[in-house]
Amino acid sequence: MGIIALGARALAIVMLIAVAAQTSWAQGGDLRTVRQLYDQGHFLEAVDKGIEQGTVDGLILAARSLVAHGAFVAKPGEQVPFFQRALDLSSRVFELDPDNLEGHLQTVNALGHISRVEGHVESHFKGYAKIAKKHLKRAKKIGPDNAWTHALYGAWHAEIAVHAPKFIAFAYYGASKKRALRYFERSIDLDPENPVLLAEYGNAILMIDWQGNRGKARELYEKSLAITPKNAFERLVHERTRRSLELL
Repeated sequence: MGIIALGARALAIVMLIAVAAQTSWAQGGDLRTVRQLYDQGHFLEAVDKGIEQGTVDGLILAARSLVAHGAFVAKPGEQVPFFQRALDLSSRVFELDPDNLEGHLQTVNALGHISRVEGHVESHFKGYAKIAKKHLKRAKKIGPDNAWTHALYGAWHAEIAVHAPKFIAFAYYGASKKRALRYFERSIDLDPENPVLLAEYGNAILMIDWQGNRGKARELYEKSLAITPKNAFERLVHERTRRSLELL
């Protein structure tokens, strides 16, 4: 974000949308409709229906849909308002449930995408990375064994360690490439058959060392592509991963 854009290039474009934290979705018919709209890729319709619910689960799914739309559907130059709305919805979630895990993860997610669009310097001075780290710490306390918590932490470390000067990365943010890799490894240990996590780990190690990690990235991409996508979001990730593999 900023000097550390959580969202530079493919890493944040994809990652930090799904954040399918292990939320216990209510079984009401209306919420099932919201989930179906999200799964089918009708993200803005899912946003409207989720907000209508006014519940934690509805707002979370609406925030997730906003980030997905901003990252995959919105035109260049029009993405940020969707990410900002996702932040607003996450804030509403915290009013109802301060310890909602996915609320914290979606906050990090949205901040990362805003950073990618606005650029390193501006987002650095706006303090996005520090805000994201605060939410990551809270998420880790709430869900220490949640795969997405570890993956987002890994992405945070990777972006800072790669894009910031070494002194700033380590002394100011406490970020390092080694920590990035450890967090991603832990996320895969926790959810080894998650195609999005596999793809994002591949993206991260290429960002850290393109030449040295091409072989491992190829393995991760191929494993991700071998898993059948379960919804529209995973299909979008699948297609991006296929294109990334072609570049190796």
